[in-house]
Amino acid sequence: MTYLRPIILVEAKSTQERLTKHDSQLFRYFGTTKAKFAILTNGLAYRFIQI
Repeated sequence: MTYLRPIILVEAKSTQERLTKHDSQLFRYFGTTKAKFAILTNGLAYRFIQI
């Protein structure tokens, strides 16, 4: 069995949520995975992040 690791993280929030409010949560996910890319969205706005 091959271990597959996440390449990209996707965090989807409600359309009423401000994306800046969720930066810290997304960066905690980066700390626990080897993913280098992420998409943070509320369905109206999208933020593409690379670390």
